[in-house]
Amino acid sequence: MYPHNIENKNNMKKLVFFTIVLALTASFGQQPIKDQLTIEKGTWLLNGNVSFSYSNSESENFESNNNESNAQRLNISPTIGYAFSTDWLAGVGIGFGYGNFKNTSIIEGQSDESLKSKQYAFDLFPYVRKYLSVGKNLSFFLQGEVRYTKLWSDFEQENFQEVSENSNNLFTGLRPGFTFFIVDKFALETTIGSFGYSRTKSERDGQYRNSSDFFGISLNSSDLLFGLSYYF
Repeated sequence: MYPHNIENKNNMKKLVFFTIVLALTASFGQQPIKDQLTIEKGTWLLNGNVSFSYSNSESENFESNNNESNAQRLNISPTIGYAFSTDWLAGVGIGFGYGNFKNTSIIEGQSDESLKSKQYAFDLFPYVRKYLSVGKNLSFFLQGEVRYTKLWSDFEQENFQEVSENSNNLFTGLRPGFTFFIVDKFALETTIGSFGYSRTKSERDGQYRNSSDFFGISLNSSDLLFGLSYYF
């Protein structure tokens, strides 16, 4: 697949995603329909979200040089919320994350070089959520949040000194998702991306500093969260 085809495909995904968000958001002003799902005022929410990703790749060129890399990442985010009005909920959550990466290059007749890294993360995010019922047991929601993330990373490579890096990220934006009640008070929930602004500042061993800004739609695996919720 050529690079411009990949770019067009990604742009189409983002366009569809943003169109769905706008269409559903515009429907928030509609009157509730009988027998549809409603989050009553005074309802409490306990939720736990989990995301996991794994990747592995191998390559070999004509000179019998091999390269292999694999990565894993796990995030857990418990939250608590309170419905201050019908179908409106405010809350706060914390998150914990762990990830590791390893890349190995093997050159025929020479020693291999391996790069390893580990990453730890902590999140804190207050949020406000609006529900829109789409059935008796299913509701779409749009969640506005401010999320602060602290990251610690350690890099280790053969024949090189170990390097440490820490970074701070601030995100402000929206996360769309769905709530599906499997039984009374218990629901499965998922978010399907994010839209907003984020700023990241990082520092490596007190010597190297970097900052970056991003505004737009993200469909990364870290924005695809699954969880079990308890409404009471």
